[in-house]
Amino acid sequence: MRIREEEKFYEHADDDTVLADAPAYLAARIREASEQSDPHEAVRKVRKDREKWYQELIPGANLRQILKESSYGSLIEKCIGPTPDANHLLEHNAFVGMVIVDDDTNPDAIAREHDIDSVYVLQESVLSHANTDEPVALADYGIELPAPVLVGEYDSGSQYPFIPWGDALTCSCPYKQSAPFRVMCKHELLASIVCGDHDSIFIPLTRGIHVPHRARRFASPEIAVSHQPRTAGGHPSP
Repeated sequence: MRIREEEKFYEHADDDTVLADAPAYLAARIREASEQSDPHEAVRKVRKDREKWYQELIPGANLRQILKESSYGSLIEKCIGPTPDANHLLEHNAFVGMVIVDDDTNPDAIAREHDIDSVYVLQESVLSHANTDEPVALADYGIELPAPVLVGEYDSGSQYPFIPWGDALTCSCPYKQSAPFRVMCKHELLASIVCGDHDSIFIPLTRGIHVPHRARRFASPEIAVSHQPRTAGGHPSP
């Protein structure tokens, strides 16, 4: 289904009005391909790569992997029951509203200036995403610091910000950021279960400062409106 929906973007690769409706990453790839010496062949390769994502990499190398006990299971091992609900999940994990600042900014000064608890003002360098082999900075996504963001705090002790991207959020963890075909990580899976339990496209704030709705909007409103829940047999529910 998704492959067919995206056909128009390849067929109109030089039409920005059409590409405006494409997923942000795909639109960027198509625009880059259109500037190559053989744009037709370059766009064709983008299309073939994308088809491989949907047919092989996403269901296998991505989703099957994060569903393993060693992945998502590590976030729910202290929860009760085979399918923990949001309340159980949030006993051991949290979504915290924070102000993130750069290393040249004094967190205490920002806390005093805005009259907020200094525990919720952190330099980006202390968060888990900044301490990986190939760190991704919030600035790479166009986020200017200081900025209010939602940070996932997990039972493992890690802290990963959710970054507004496109019309939803993306986790800053290295698993999600190191390969473009990975549509979900274990942290996003947990967030999706919590959002589903709350019947909301917004990740609930566990504690911390108020953050804009845009910083908590986990799912695209357009996708949420068009989504059809399915029964156990895989058929759309009535």
